[in-house]
Amino acid sequence: MAKITLILSIVFGLATAGIGFLNFQKLGDLKGRLGDTETQLAQTKTTLEQSSKSNTDFQKNVSDLNGKIATMTSDEEKLKSEIAVEKTKVSDLNEKLAAREAEIASQKETADTQTKEIETLKETLAAKEAATETPADDTDKLAKLEEEKGRLLDQVSTLQGRVNDLQQRVDEKVMKTSMKNLSGRILAVNQAWNFVVLDVGDKKGVLTNAELLVKRGGTAIGRVRITSVEPASSIADIIPASIAPGLTIQPGDQVIYPNEKL
Repeated sequence: MAKITLILSIVFGLATAGIGFLNFQKLGDLKGRLGDTETQLAQTKTTLEQSSKSNTDFQKNVSDLNGKIATMTSDEEKLKSEIAVEKTKVSDLNEKLAAREAEIASQKETADTQTKEIETLKETLAAKEAATETPADDTDKLAKLEEEKGRLLDQVSTLQGRVNDLQQRVDEKVMKTSMKNLSGRILAVNQAWNFVVLDVGDKKGVLTNAELLVKRGGTAIGRVRITSVEPASSIADIIPASIAPGLTIQPGDQVIYPNEKL
C-alpha cells in the first residue's frame, strides 16, 4: 500500500511537472504573441498618427486652395469689370474720333469751297482790271471799276483769312488725332545746339511743328518742338522757357503728346 501511494505521488508529481512545463511554454508563447501584438499596435498607432497628420495637412492644403480660388475668382471679376470699363472708354473715344473726323472733313469741304470762291473772285477781278484798260471807258466808269476792284480785293482777303484759319484748325485737329496716343523716348541731347533726337517718327504719327511734353518719373519737366521727321526717329528743338528750374532734359526721358481734348 505504501508503494502504491509512492508510485501515485511520483506519477502525480510528474504529471504536475509536465503540465507546468506545458503551461510555461504556453506562457512564453503568449508573452511572445503579446509582444508582437504590442509592436503591431505601436506601429498601427504610429501609422494612424501619420495618417492623421497627413489628413490635417491635406485639409489645410484644401483650405489654402479654396482661399486662392476665392481670391482668383474675385480678381477675375475685378478684371472683367475693368475690361468692361475700358471697352466703354474705347467705344466713347471711337465715337468722338469719328465725330472729329466728320467735322474735319466738313471743314475741309468748306475750305475747298471758299478757295473756289476766291479763285472765282480773282477771275472776276482780273476781268474788271482788263475792262479798265479799254480806251472807251470814261472817268466815272473807271472810278466805279476801281471801287469794285477794291471791294473784291477786300472780299478775297477776308475769304483767304477764313480759309487760312480753317486750314490751321484742320491741321491742328489732324495733328491731335494722329498723335493723341504718341509716346516715345529721348535718344540723345545736344545742349550746345539745344535740340534732341527722339525714337519716334512719322510711322508713329509724328508731325513737324508739333510740341511734345517731356516727362521724367511722371513729372513734366519741359517741352520740345518737332523740326525734322524720319520714319523711325525725329529731331526736336528744346523750348527753353518750358524747362523746369534746375532741370535739364536727359536721354531716356519720356515724350508724349499733351493730353488735351481734341
